[in-house]
Amino acid sequence: MTVRFLTPARDEFTATVSWYDEREPGLGARFSSAVQATVRRIRADPKSYESLSNSFYRCRVSNCPYAVVYSIDADAF
Repeated sequence: MTVRFLTPARDEFTATVSWYDEREPGLGARFSSAVQATVRRIRADPKSYESLSNSFYRCRVSNCPYAVVYSIDADAF
């Protein structure tokens, strides 16, 4: 399954990593790792997370006040 991030999501992610690093060195890397782990969980079982609508789902990032909101492309299956 291919994972694609919308430009605004990628920009928010990059800004958040920087924001965390400004507060404490290394915290941005921990946040980045947590997001990557969330994406791996989604890839393993994309339909098992909270449904926001017919098209969108949300998976919370562990230990962070963030979530990954995503849709599943019908061609992915």
